[in-house]
Parts: sequence; C-alpha cells; structure tokens
Amino acid sequence: QTCALPIYLVTRATAMSSGWVWQIPLQERIGAGYVFDSNFLTPEQAVDEVQNWLGHRIEPISTIRFEAGFYEKVWQKNVLAVGLASGFVEPLEATSIGQMLMQTELFAITLSQSDYVISQAAIDDFNEQNAQSWRGIRDFIRMHYDTGRADTAFWQAAQKLPLSDQYTALKQAWQYRTPRSIDFIQYKMGNNAHFGVYSWLAIGQAVGIIPLEATVEELLALQPEQRQKLAQSLAEMK
Repeated sequence: QTCALPIYLVTRATAMSSGWVWQIPLQERIGAGYVFDSNFLTPEQAVDEVQNWLGHRIEPISTIRFEAGFYEKVWQKNVLAVGLASGFVEPLEATSIGQMLMQTELFAITLSQSDYVISQAAIDDFNEQNAQSWRGIRDFIRMHYDTGRADTAFWQAAQKLPLSDQYTALKQAWQYRTPRSIDFIQYKMGNNAHFGVYSWLAIGQAVGIIPLEATVEELLALQPEQRQKLAQSLAEMK
C-alpha cells in the first residue's frame, strides 16, 4: 500500500533558534527532541517554536535539564562509575549507551589481563582513556555548533564558545585534506572511538568545517578505475 506520509530512514537534525531538533525514525513513531539553551529560550517558547516549525500542535513529554560534563577519575580504588554516573555531554548523538559499553569492555580487559591484581598505573590509564573518549564526544558535539551562524542571540553566543586544542588542530588540517582514522586516535578508549571518519566528514562538510576544496587533491590522485568506481557508487546513491 502507498503510505500518505514520507518515511525517513535516517536521523534528521535541524538547527533551530537556540539549538538543534532531532527526529529519529522508530518502528511505530518518530522519536524527537529539541536540545535548547535555557539561557535564551523558555520551555514554553521551545514548544511554540517547534509547533510553528512543524505546522501543528505537539504534546511534549517533559523538559529534561542537564549539566554537561564528565568525571576525570571514574575509577577510584574499588569503585567504578559507569555510563550516566560517569558523565553526560548531550543527547543529540545518543552517546551515553556507547560510552557505557566501551567502559565495561575496557574494564573487563583490564581485569583479565591483570589477573585481577590491578596496579594504580592500570587504573590511571583507564581513567585517561575514559577521558579521551569523553573529549571525543565533546569535540564532535561542539562541531555541530561551529557553524558560523549568527542570526539569533544563541548562535551569536555559540560562535564565541572556546574550542579545544585537539579540535582546533583538526579544523586546521581539514582545510587541506579530509579526515583520516589517525585523527581520532586521541579520542580512543581501548580500540574504539565513538565517531570515525564518516561521522566527522558527514557533519563537518555540512556545517562548513571541511570545505569542498579539501577533497580536490585526493580526487585528482585517484586512478581511472577508482574514479569509475566512485562515479558508479555516487550514481547508485543518487
């Protein structure tokens, strides 16, 4: 049967006056939320803005307030803080579950390889890798707000937020080339990083952090058969 409404099989992220709205397709509904800054918008104003944008009324479930951040030392003595107990950055990319899985995986590896006799050096290394992973989440989310947009008070303030040294260095490199896996070693926990080349490229080019010119040398360096394969792949995607 023909469906009267369009079916989107990808997450849609839309910039609003004071943050981002995301729409995530599920089997029977669209999960959606508006991450906004309460310094610039009240919950009531946020609802009004979304209703005006959608063109119909909505029934919001609740307003969830949070303070972004993470603990630098999640493992102390015989106590380990995992998941939301260890930190929370922002719900836009739904990273909390992934962080919890990576924490428990590295914890299990540390236990087994230490034969359950854990040195302080191993604990310190775990804490540093955990912090690296959180910093990767932080910088990836920060990129969503690094748009150059300045048409509202919120977006004007967003352009003045500080950038980490790691993210600043990546931005500079990406003026001349596209992202590489080596760029994200600094964000790894164990053998994993939350966001790889494709994720950073997808958002970075969309917000203008990775210019089209950065791909020129790479495209010119392709062999004829590679160009043909690329053209075929792009045609299939289109």
